[in-house]
Amino acid sequence: MTIYNKLPDISTRILNAQKSRKLEEKLNNTKATRNILKVLQREGFIRGFIIKDRLIYVQLKYFMDKPTLKKIKPILYKNENIRVVDLKKLRSKNINFDKNRGLDTFILSTSKGLMSDKEAISKNIGGKLLLKVF
Repeated sequence: MTIYNKLPDISTRILNAQKSRKLEEKLNNTKATRNILKVLQREGFIRGFIIKDRLIYVQLKYFMDKPTLKKIKPILYKNENIRVVDLKKLRSKNINFDKNRGLDTFILSTSKGLMSDKEAISKNIGGKLLLKVF
C-alpha cells in the first residue's frame, strides 16, 4: 500500500479524535505514518507520539481549549504531475487552493524525505504535495 492510500485514513482519524476532544489517538505503525507525525510534531500541530508494537499513540495538542490542528487535508489528484511543486511556487504560496493566505502548512515528499514547505524552502528543494495542514 502506498503512502497516498494512507493519507485520507491518517487525516480523518486525527481530525475525528480532536473533534471528540480526545487526548490521544491510535494509528497503525507504518514508516509513512511515523514520518508524517514527525513533521506535524516539528511544526507544533501535535504534542508527540509514542510507538508501541503495531500502534502509534498520537498525543493531540490543544491551545486555550481549542485544537491546534484545524484541518488536515490530503491532496489527491488523478494526474500525478499536477501534484509536483517547484521551489518558486512554494516560496510564493501560489498553489491553486490557497485560501488561508499563508497560514497553512504543506507536507511534501521530497528527495530528502518528508518535510514541511518551510523546511523545503530553507533547503531549496521542491517535491510532491501530500497534505495541507492549518
